[in-house]
Amino acid sequence: CPEFGGTPPVYPLSVRPAGPGEDDQGRMGPVRAEAGRAVALEGP
Repeated sequence: CPEFGGTPPVYPLSVRPAGPGEDDQGRMGPVRAEAGRAVALEGP
C-alpha cells in the first residue's frame, strides 16, 4: 500500500490488518495492540 508507505513509519504492517479486519485471525495479535497505542499517540 503506497498510501501507507511513508505516512505512518510507526506501524507500516499494522495498518494493513487493522483495516480489512485480518486482526480477527489473530496473526497480528500483539501487533494490533501496539498499533492501537500508536494510533492513540499519533491521534487522527
